[in-house]
Amino acid sequence: MASSPPSKRPRQNLAIDDAFETLLATSSSDNRLSPVVVFAHGAGAPSSSEWMIRHFLFLFLRRSFSFVFPFSDCLRRFLSRTRSFWSCLELMNCENWGAMFSGLSVALWKDVLGKALHAVDVVTFDYPYISGGRKPPPKAEKLVPYHVEIVKRTIARYPGHPLILAGKSMGSRVSCMVACEEDIHASAIICLGYPLKGLKGDVRDQTLLQVTIPIMFVQGSRDALCPLEKLEDIRKRMKSIGGLHVIDGGDHSFQISKKYLQGKGSSKDEAENVAAQALATFVSGCLR
Repeated sequence: MASSPPSKRPRQNLAIDDAFETLLATSSSDNRLSPVVVFAHGAGAPSSSEWMIRHFLFLFLRRSFSFVFPFSDCLRRFLSRTRSFWSCLELMNCENWGAMFSGLSVALWKDVLGKALHAVDVVTFDYPYISGGRKPPPKAEKLVPYHVEIVKRTIARYPGHPLILAGKSMGSRVSCMVACEEDIHASAIICLGYPLKGLKGDVRDQTLLQVTIPIMFVQGSRDALCPLEKLEDIRKRMKSIGGLHVIDGGDHSFQISKKYLQGKGSSKDEAENVAAQALATFVSGCLR
């Protein structure tokens, strides 16, 4: 695939528009078929944090690296911002460094999900611990009640619309737990970077084996938190049907090195469009 020439023009998701005319036409003819998406953030970055987006983008644009983030630099830059410094330490422990892009991922993927799925709305929210200063993320199970309340409010606001639960990393794991609640009736789950492995290396497959509705996984091929061979083994044992789209060269936050993209003759925009295409195809099948 030939690489796209550099351009400063706004991104165009042509692949989405071309491949999903059926989904868009169906949704337009019967607006009740337009899904509403509840999108949960990862452990380290709130969905609404402009500071995370603005400052982390500046920081990472200045530094081109993949795996090394000097602790001294982290301390110097973030010590004056207690919550941000704590979030940085938590990310180093729970989301394998790459999740520093979580704030960017939520903003980007909210837009991608909305366009690809022709959603009536993509609802984002912050788990309560985010505003708790130095508090680290609690166990995923403790986030379920609040998440359920957000889902119920969304359903009440958009009655008759199919519900899609989506999440980035930790948010995808909690979304699967929410889908298992008796009073929640979702049409599908979208897991962006599912954190299959725990901090101690244990495989967290219990929730996935309980889910009964379709699940779509989007995973980076270099994601250390979700080895693809382990995920494939679990998918064979799951009760639900589902799909898997692998972002070639992507890490836990779907970041792909420039060198890798150049070697493949591809671009980050192309990778995102193909992933969005896979999501739209999956959801379209679930809503028929």
